[in-house]
Amino acid sequence: MKSLILLYSLIQLGHDTDKIKLTTTGAGPEPINIVSELKVPSYQISYRSLNWSDFKGPITKSVAAETTTQLQLDWEETDGKYTFKVTAWFLPYESFTCTDRQEILDHENLHFSISALKAYQCNKALSKCNNLKEAYRIYNRCVDSLEKLQELYDRETKHSQNPTIQKLWEHNILMDLNKLK
Repeated sequence: MKSLILLYSLIQLGHDTDKIKLTTTGAGPEPINIVSELKVPSYQISYRSLNWSDFKGPITKSVAAETTTQLQLDWEETDGKYTFKVTAWFLPYESFTCTDRQEILDHENLHFSISALKAYQCNKALSKCNNLKEAYRIYNRCVDSLEKLQELYDRETKHSQNPTIQKLWEHNILMDLNKLK
């Protein structure tokens, strides 16, 4: 099986959203596959919420917390037929916290839920694809869409500082995820 992994470092509480970067990386130490997997043509989604104990990385910025996720594209080719799978990963050793406030953990969890939602949507689009070049295009569009949605989420919620909007985002994203089950 071959893989392409794009690391997406989510920008949290007080961090400048202009600094969001996508970089190619290898698999890091002990990634946790928590949310979304697709085995074409059928799919399964498993999910668990993050706990503060999942955040094992060193504090590298003066923000309350930072969540780092990956979307990994795997593919196999057999007799000229491709199958694809995108998995959303949480990277505990690249994610950190210096708080134990529940409302910030809720905000961080939703960042991961957004990644899971985008992984599912990408898998759905890839289920009709049998061309590696087109799969890359679909995957890259999904990653771009994820980045924009994460930025919008932080901007609208003011990095969890607007509880009314935070609850609205939680409701909408979790409803979208529940539709997938």
